Amino acid sequence: MGGALKLLLKIDGCALVRRAALALLASRADEVWVVTGSRHAQVEAALGDLPLQLVRNRNWRQGLSASLRCGLDAVSRAEAPSPTALLVALADQPALHAGLLNALLDLHAQGERIVASDYGEALGPPALFDASLFAALRASEGDQGGRALLRGAHGAVARVPFPEGALDLDTPADLARFREHGACC
Repeated sequence: MGGALKLLLKIDGCALVRRAALALLASRADEVWVVTGSRHAQVEAALGDLPLQLVRNRNWRQGLSASLRCGLDAVSRAEAPSPTALLVALADQPALHAGLLNALLDLHAQGERIVASDYGEALGPPALFDASLFAALRASEGDQGGRALLRGAHGAVARVPFPEGALDLDTPADLARFREHGACC
């Protein structure tokens, strides 16, 4: 993003990370945890007044899997009841919305162990993983996150259509394309 911290890029006057947090808070998720990494103080400041839990991933350079492990470890140490599932969302998907997140939660409530967003050509986040898969999530490495589980489930992944999810903001061109087409919730 040309040196800019993409999580703080503003869409309609709201930082990407805050937009994602607000979507999660508007969903039926029991709790919202945000894992921060690089430039954590700036990201945490953008979220400061929201009713969520912050956890800092000091190993953020190791990729998405390190953030996933960090979040899982923090949730597991919390005094609340043990979670039945983990809903993983990324802040760089500007079309993320509560309705989509609730659809993922609904399918899990119906017994699905893995629920993922279907972009049309691929599956990806936001995705939900049942607690029975936490050990496998902790074993992931690098920038894979839960991707290996989505690929290895061989048809056992429930899908929620989210074609807008294929656009995540990684480059200035992605941001320009998003702003030009205005694809949002």
